[in-house]
Amino acid sequence: MFTTKVVLLLGLAFFVSAGKDLDTGYEILRCANKAMRVGVPELGVPPHDPFVAIRNVSWTGDIGVASTHIDLNTLRWYGLADWDISAKQISADTDFEAVFDYTTYWPVFTISGNYAATVKELFLTQHYKGNFKVTMQKPKWTGRISAAKIATALKPNTTVDSFTVDWHVADVKAKITGLGLIGDATALAIQEGIETALNTGLIGNAVGDFLKMRFNTVWYPTGKVWLLMDWCKANSGSTQVPSTAAPSTAAPSTAAPSTAAPSTAAPSTAAPSTAAPSTAAPSTAAPSTAAPSTAAPSTAAPSF
Repeated sequence: MFTTKVVLLLGLAFFVSAGKDLDTGYEILRCANKAMRVGVPELGVPPHDPFVAIRNVSWTGDIGVASTHIDLNTLRWYGLADWDISAKQISADTDFEAVFDYTTYWPVFTISGNYAATVKELFLTQHYKGNFKVTMQKPKWTGRISAAKIATALKPNTTVDSFTVDWHVADVKAKITGLGLIGDATALAIQEGIETALNTGLIGNAVGDFLKMRFNTVWYPTGKVWLLMDWCKANSGSTQVPSTAAPSTAAPSTAAPSTAAPSTAAPSTAAPSTAAPSTAAPSTAAPSTAAPSTAAPSTAAPSF
């Protein structure tokens, strides 16, 4: 199930930060979000804005008296990187077991792709082909993570003991092309089926069990967690540029006022040709009017 693999990093922070503080967890979450948006191929993290599945999904089963085979391809999942997460630490930092309750929220999920279906009913075989789009409004995960953070003789490695995920959604809409007269009815059945399965817990803890397995077999034994943090630190410079660029433009704004009036006013009004009559300086009073009329405040304020 590729969906659980995609959002693996969301719960990661609260396990890693056990025994330290929750701020560390949020730092890891910010790193995970950056990695999800741009992708880190060397760590096996593809871009998720949108996420593009590299494998097709197939399903074969019976629907009443008909047998059905469905192939889904060119799957794209939009909205995965637009999450917001909050957590509460249940355990104390000194406890051997780290326990966190968490809530992860997304504004909207949109999953689209193409399909090919074969339906066999008695002696009739029908083939369908088209595209589909499923939109989930306000999907939300809630649950608890429990992890042994201190190695023991029985558990020599840090492990996740429990990971629960309850998936709820406010609304589901589905649109399918290529099914002819049964298209609208099929779309309605799909959207009602997804909404019911998620909001009533019919899928059980399949997502949580998968994430627990990935933590214990991939992310910690291989050190991917720390490699991800190293990647974020190495690439943090690119996110610092906007914050330092603004101050660097302050110098030009002060340079203009300091040179504009003095450099042009004196030479342009100190005409040597009128200096002989000895009335040039008193009658024009260039120095006395040049500075006030072109004072720095009059040009500096508009520039900022």
